[in-house]
Amino acid sequence: MADDRVVAEIVSDFFLNTCQLCRRLNKDVFAVLIYSSFIVSRVAATDRPNKLNVIPLTTGSVAE
Repeated sequence: MADDRVVAEIVSDFFLNTCQLCRRLNKDVFAVLIYSSFIVSRVAATDRPNKLNVIPLTTGSVAE
């Protein structure tokens, strides 16, 4: 258990020291948020409950 806490602290420090703060929303980011939420809600309506097979992931220049 102690090893898990050490690893979690190392990973947390890595993310805090290497990741940038989020940018302000622009129209491209806003569009991605809208479309990904639309896809997730549409799949959730047709998929079995609690078995959602979609992970919304922002990639490419919008994620940068």
